[in-house]
Amino acid sequence: MKIKSILLSIMAIGLGIMIWGRGTVAQAESLSVPKSTAPQGLTIDSYFETTQVFDNSAKPVETNKGNNQAVLLTDGARELGTIWTSNAAKMNMAEDQKASMWMYFGDGYNAGDGMAFVIQNGDVDAAAIDNSDPANPIAARGETLGVWGHDTNNQATTPQQVADTAIPKSWALEFDTFNNRLPTGSQAPTSDQTWDSDYFSKPTSAANQFDEDTPGGYAHIASNYPGEASTYNIMTKNLSWTSGGFLGLGGTTTTKSYNYATMNHLGIISNNFSLLRNDNGAWKHLTLNWKAPAAGLTTGTMTYTFNDKDPKTGAKLTSGVSSRSVPINLTKLGLSTDDARVRWGFTGSTGDSFENNLVVFEEVPGLVDADVTANLVDNSQANMTIDDASDKVYTGDQMTLKYHLNYKGGRDSWQSIKNKLNLPADIAYDSAKVTYDDGKFADGKTSETIPVDSNDTTGQSVSETLARNLSKNTSAGETDGATITLTGKVSSKTATAGTPDKVASKTSSFEGSNAITQATVSGFQVLPGGDGTSVMTMALTGPEKNIVANSNNQKGSESQTSATDVTISGKITYKKVDGTPVTGKTLTLQPRLNGNSLQTSTVTDSDGDGVYDFSYMIPSTSLIAGSTGNVLDLFATDTSTHLSAANNLEYTVTLKDGTKSISANTLSSFNADNPQKMTGAAMRLTPDSNWSVKVYDSIGTGDQWTLQAEAEPLKTRLSVPLDGDLKYLDGSGNENSLTQGVVNIASHTTTSDDDVVDVAKSWDQKHGIVLDVNGGAVQGNYSTQIQWTFYNGPK
Repeated sequence: MKIKSILLSIMAIGLGIMIWGRGTVAQAESLSVPKSTAPQGLTIDSYFETTQVFDNSAKPVETNKGNNQAVLLTDGARELGTIWTSNAAKMNMAEDQKASMWMYFGDGYNAGDGMAFVIQNGDVDAAAIDNSDPANPIAARGETLGVWGHDTNNQATTPQQVADTAIPKSWALEFDTFNNRLPTGSQAPTSDQTWDSDYFSKPTSAANQFDEDTPGGYAHIASNYPGEASTYNIMTKNLSWTSGGFLGLGGTTTTKSYNYATMNHLGIISNNFSLLRNDNGAWKHLTLNWKAPAAGLTTGTMTYTFNDKDPKTGAKLTSGVSSRSVPINLTKLGLSTDDARVRWGFTGSTGDSFENNLVVFEEVPGLVDADVTANLVDNSQANMTIDDASDKVYTGDQMTLKYHLNYKGGRDSWQSIKNKLNLPADIAYDSAKVTYDDGKFADGKTSETIPVDSNDTTGQSVSETLARNLSKNTSAGETDGATITLTGKVSSKTATAGTPDKVASKTSSFEGSNAITQATVSGFQVLPGGDGTSVMTMALTGPEKNIVANSNNQKGSESQTSATDVTISGKITYKKVDGTPVTGKTLTLQPRLNGNSLQTSTVTDSDGDGVYDFSYMIPSTSLIAGSTGNVLDLFATDTSTHLSAANNLEYTVTLKDGTKSISANTLSSFNADNPQKMTGAAMRLTPDSNWSVKVYDSIGTGDQWTLQAEAEPLKTRLSVPLDGDLKYLDGSGNENSLTQGVVNIASHTTTSDDDVVDVAKSWDQKHGIVLDVNGGAVQGNYSTQIQWTFYNGPK
C-alpha cells in the first residue's frame, strides 16, 4: 500500500508540472472564422511595410470584405509578426492624432501570446524588433510580443540589461493573452530540476515572468516604454531541496537563488477572462486618441479605449467598454518639437502556445481625421431631437434625419466615400439628398439625390457614393463637409396606445478608401396619432393660377427670374369621421423648405366651421437659383392630440439659374478710323469701330441690370499724362468723367430668357463714351484701362 501511495503522489506531481508549465500546446482555429466575421477595413497598401524583419510571419490577408483587408500577425507556434508604417505614413506626435482599428485574438483561453501597438523611433525603422544581438536578427518570441526586453538563460542582473534587448525609443500598448507568472501554492517550483527544466531550458522565453503585477493573471491590456530600465524589475527566487537519503530520511539540503525579470504595467485593463476574446472568437475595437503636448512641453496624453464598438454593426457600445489615459514623454522616444514624426505599427509573437492574431484598420493616424454625426428630429413635435429609446413619436409625424460628414484634417482628402445607410423603421421616407458645406456639387450638378423607397417602412438600407471628396483644400474643388438629409412621415399599422412599436437604433457606415467611421441613430417608440375619431386634410387655395391641375389642390408651382417673396394660401379641414366639424382648436402649420425646417405658425378657425384658413410667405432670401426649384413642404399638426394632417401640401418655386456676363474688346481706340490732326484747339473724339461692349443675360425675362465703368487717366508709355479726359455722355446733356469715379453706362430690363445687349452699338457724339482733348495736349499715343462691372437691379 505504501508503494502504491508513493507512485500516486509522483503522478500527481508530474500532472502539476504539466498544468503550470508551458507544455500544453494550443490548437489554433481555422482562419476562416475571423475572415468570415471581419468588419470592413481599409485596404492594406502603401501605408505599411511587413518585409524588413527576418522570418516575419505578418502578411496581408483577404476577408469577406475583400483582398488585403487585414494583417495576419501570427497563426502558428514560435512566430514573430511585425507591421510598420511607411516613411510617408509616419505619425506626427506634435499634433493631435486619432487611430481606429479592429483586433482579433483567437477563440480559446489557452492560446498565446498576443500583440502590441507600438510607437517607435529606432534607427532601424521598419526592421525594428526586440533582439539582444544585432548580428543575429532573430527576435525573442513568447511574452516579449516582439517588442519587450528579455533575459536569456538568467543572465540579467539589472533592469537595464533587459531594456537593452527591447525596441529602443518606443512606447507599447500590449494586448497580452497568456499569463506569464510564477505558479504559486502546490504548483510552485520546489526543486532545481523543475525550475531549470521549465523556466530556463527555453532560451527565447526563459527567466521572464512579466505578469506578476497583473490582477488574477487574466488577459490584460497595459502600456510602458520597452527600452526603458524603469519598465523592468529583477526579482530573486530562493529554492531549497534535499537530495539523497531514503524515503525522506537523511540526504543533503541545497539552497540556491535564481533571478528572473518582471515588468511594470501602466494603465492596466484587466477585468475578466473574456476581455480579449471568448469561446467563439470575437473582433474587438480599439480607439486611440493622442493629445499632443502644449507649447513648450514634452509630455502628451494617450487615451486608449477598448471594446467601444459592436463588430457586427459598428455601433458604439455603452457596456463592457474600458478606457485608460497615460502620459507619454516624447524625450523618451528621442523626439523634439522640431521633429516629432514616428513610425507606428503592430508586433505579435507566440511560444509553444499560439493563436490567430489579426488587425483591421479603420483610421490611420495623420491620414484622415473625420467623423459623422446623426440627428433625427420630429418636426411635428417642435423639432424634438430623438436621442433616447424611450422618446415617443406619433403616426403621421414629420421626421427629418440628417447625417453630417465632417473632415477635420489630415494629409489626404477623405476619398471615395460610400454611404451605407441603415435607416430606422416605421418611417416612410419621401426624399433623400446630399448637400455640401460650400453649396456646390460635382460635375456641374445642381443637386444630388439618393433613391429611397417611399413605400418601405421596414428599415431599408441604402448605399450611395458621394460625388465629391472631402478636405480643406478648396483650391482643389473640395469642401470639408457634406450633409445627407432624409425626410419622411411616421407610419405604423400595429402601434397602439397600450403597446407602442419599439423601433431599434440603426448604425450606418461611411466607408472611404482611406478612412471609415460610423454613426448611430437612436431607437424610439411609435404611438398612434389622434384619438381615432377625427381627420385633417389640407388644400391650396391660391395663387389659384399656380395650382397644379389634377393634384387635388395639393401641389402648386411658379417660376421667377429674380428672387421675390412668395405668398401662398390654403386651408385645413378638420372634421370628425362622421363629418362633424372640429372647432376651437389651435393648429400648428409647419413649413419645410428644401428639407430644412422654417419658423412654424399657428392657425385658428375664425368662422367656427372646422375650416382653418392660412397663408404663408416664403422670403426671397430663402430662394436658391437652380433648375430643381425650391420645394416648400407644408403640413399641419394638432399638438393637443398628436394628430397630423392626412396629406401634405407642396409648392415649388423655380428661380431660373441663368448667368450674366460682359464681353468687351481688349483693344479699342479713338482717332484711328478717320484721323484728325491736332490744331491746338480743343476737340472731342468719338469711338472707332473696334469698340464692342456686350452684356449677356440668361437669367430670364424681366431681369434687370446696370452696367458701370471707370478708367485710369490716359498716359503715354513714358507716363506723360494727356491734357484731356475720358467721359460718358448720357444723351440728356449730362457728362461724367470715367477717370474721376464709377459712372453708370446703361440700365436694362431683359425681354427674353437669352438676352444680349450691344451697349456700344448706338453710341454717337451725344451719347456714349468720348475722348475730350484740350488745346494744350501734346501729340502722341496715349492709353488707359477701363473696368466694366454691373450689378443686379435698375439704375
